[in-house]
Amino acid sequence: MYYKRLLAVATLTSLVSATLSAKTMSVPLFLLDGKEYRLEDIDSKLQNAYHKIEVQARESKDQVLQQAMLHTYFNIIAKKDKKTIDEVALSLLPVTTAGDEQIQKFYNDNKENISAPLKEVESLIKKKLEKESRQLKAVALIEEFKNNGRFVSLLTDPEAIVFEMDLTPFPSKGKKSAAIKLVEFADYRCPHCLTAKKAVDNIIKEFSNEVQVFYVDYPVIDQGEPGISTDIAHGSYCANNQGQYWPFHDKSYSMASNLGKNSSLAIAQELGLDKNKFAICMATREEGSYGKYVQKAIDLAQQLGVSSTPSFFINGKPQEFQNIEEDLRKEIERLLKDIKNIKNIKNIKNIKNIKNI
Repeated sequence: MYYKRLLAVATLTSLVSATLSAKTMSVPLFLLDGKEYRLEDIDSKLQNAYHKIEVQARESKDQVLQQAMLHTYFNIIAKKDKKTIDEVALSLLPVTTAGDEQIQKFYNDNKENISAPLKEVESLIKKKLEKESRQLKAVALIEEFKNNGRFVSLLTDPEAIVFEMDLTPFPSKGKKSAAIKLVEFADYRCPHCLTAKKAVDNIIKEFSNEVQVFYVDYPVIDQGEPGISTDIAHGSYCANNQGQYWPFHDKSYSMASNLGKNSSLAIAQELGLDKNKFAICMATREEGSYGKYVQKAIDLAQQLGVSSTPSFFINGKPQEFQNIEEDLRKEIERLLKDIKNIKNIKNIKNIKNIKNI
C-alpha cells in the first residue's frame, strides 16, 4: 500500500456507519471538558486510523515477544548445559558460510547501488548473507515452536471496528447470499493493486460460493484532482451500464502501466461498446454517472479513512495484509471455520430442543 495522501476534512454523504464490540466501547480514550469520549464517538475515518495503529503496535509487540521467547529458550538451554547463550544460539542457529557464487550474485544483483569494486565489499556482503541466513533459521525455529504449541502469544488482537457500508452502486462477483463480503478499494494505476487483482481473482475462483467480492474504483493516485485514474474509474461505470464492467476492468489492468487520457474510449471501442452511449455517459458529471459512482467511491473511501490502495474490508472489518493472497485465504478459511462451528452449535441446540418437546 504505497500510495498515501492527505484526506481533506469535508462534509460527505452518509455512506458509512460503524459499530464496535462491547469491549471496545467500554474503554474511554480521552476527556474533553470533563466528558469521556470512546472510539465510537469519533469520526469514522479516525476510528479506522486508530485501529490501524493498534494493529501495527500488535505486530511490533509480537516481534519483540518472539525475540524474547528465543532468548529465554536459549537461556534455559545454556543453564542446563552450562554454556553461554551465544554458544547455544550458534548451535541452534548455525552460520551457513556464504560461497563465492552467492557473493558474486548478490553483488551483480545490487551493483547499481554499490559504488565500490567487489574486492572492497566482499567481506561485508559475506557477513550480510550469513546474518540473513541465521535470521531465516530463527524465523523457522519460531514457526516450529508456534506449530507444535510450545510458543503461544498471550497478546489479544485489537477489537476491530465493523463498518456498515452502502455498496449499492459497486459491482460484485460471487454469490449474493455468500456469508463473507470482501470489499476492495483499488486504483487501476497502482502497481500493488495489480498484484491484489491476481490474488483476488484466485480467491474468488476458489471460494465462489462462499465469498462475494465488491470492487470500489478509488482513484487515489489523482490526489483529489480528476485525472487518468478518475477517468478510468468513470469509464468502468459507463461500461457497467452496458453490462461490460468486468471486461473493462480486466482490460484496464492489463494495460495499467500504459493508461492515458484516451484509454477509456479506446478500451470501450475494443470491447465493442456502443460508442455514443459511452460518450454520453462519460460526459455527465455530478448529476449523472460520475456522481453516482466515482464521487460515491471517493466519499466512501474518505469516510472510512482509506488513504492507500489496495485496501480491504471483510464483513465490514478493515484488514491489513502482508502477503495479500496468503493472508486473505487464511482469513477466509478462519471465517468459514467459525461459521461452520456456529452452525454446528445451532444444530446441537435444535436437536436438544426436539428431544425436550
